[in-house]
Amino acid sequence: MLLAPGQVYDADEQCRFQYGASSRQCKYGEVCRELWCLSKSNRCVTNSIPAAEGTLCQTGSIEKGWCYQGECVTFGTWPQSVDGGWGPWSSWGECSRTCGGGVSSSMRHCDSPA
Repeated sequence: MLLAPGQVYDADEQCRFQYGASSRQCKYGEVCRELWCLSKSNRCVTNSIPAAEGTLCQTGSIEKGWCYQGECVTFGTWPQSVDGGWGPWSSWGECSRTCGGGVSSSMRHCDSPA
């Protein structure tokens, strides 16, 4: 079973990773857009990053949800899978050697819906 990071590490744990063992989530703002945490100086601070995908959330219209792509969506919903296709190739990287046989690489992602 595949779990999203926010299902494994709740918002309080994500705060502890960023700000230390005594940190926890501040109930401020929309957690899926920006995670606010209690700092050592007892103030709410943010690194201006959202909580991890799958983190539990709540909004005025959603009583129980989780974070998906910066939005709080109804708990239990997950985007429908889409058959993907290969995206474009990246530029070639530098060769690993200046003379003789070497290695250069290029990447592409399976992220283009068919």
